[in-house]
Amino acid sequence: MSMEYNKESLLKVLEKHANHLTTARGWTDYVKEQDQILPSSGTLINHFGSWNDVKEALNIKGGFYKERVYDKETLLTIAGEHAEYFTTKSKWNKYAKEEGLPSTSTYIKMFESWNKVKEELELKPTDEQAGSQGYTKEEIEQVLQVHGKNIVTRKQWDEYAHEHELPTYKTLKKHFTWEEILSYSNVKKKKTRQELLDIAKKHYEVFASASMNIWNEYAIKHSLPSAHFYFKEFGSWKKAKVAVIKARDNYAN
Repeated sequence: MSMEYNKESLLKVLEKHANHLTTARGWTDYVKEQDQILPSSGTLINHFGSWNDVKEALNIKGGFYKERVYDKETLLTIAGEHAEYFTTKSKWNKYAKEEGLPSTSTYIKMFESWNKVKEELELKPTDEQAGSQGYTKEEIEQVLQVHGKNIVTRKQWDEYAHEHELPTYKTLKKHFTWEEILSYSNVKKKKTRQELLDIAKKHYEVFASASMNIWNEYAIKHSLPSAHFYFKEFGSWKKAKVAVIKARDNYAN
């Protein structure tokens, strides 16, 4: 017995089964397993125009699911069904957006790294360092939220990143400043004026002649406050240098 639907009645039905609206193929398999009569994927597409339009009508914006909570089993099932696209993060993101599937950041949040998902699926791991160009700002932020507490210095982070198959410092810097990156770490970031002066005096030979960029490179290597903190505290880089010179002269006298 066929049923007549309109968009409103279809949406009411779909709301109760939203977790199973992954792909048209997945929905077809799900419908076959149910005792009740549900609209086929063809019926949905005929009424809404495309599979993505069905998802848009259910408040799935921009191709990716919004406000959906996935468990590991569901994520692995989705990835397994589309394994040919589950290669690099950039390739999956492009495909997932077109098909309305969970993004790479959703997987990284659940499994901590892209390769850990692939290990679960017994897929060939991705070279994270070579594929770092594929990271979006959203993905980098997710990495920082999970692993940022382990950041101390650039060199230390790169070693940690290599061990855990994460993006390098250079990749992080493409999306965030060093100060923003440190905001996710446990490194003490706020220094008093006197502490800043003492640090600059200790490293005076570099500080006195360095530009802000040169000091920043030096500061990263030695886990020191960046030029940004001096600029903010003293009003300008030049004023910071003058204050350090005066403090050094006063100490000498």
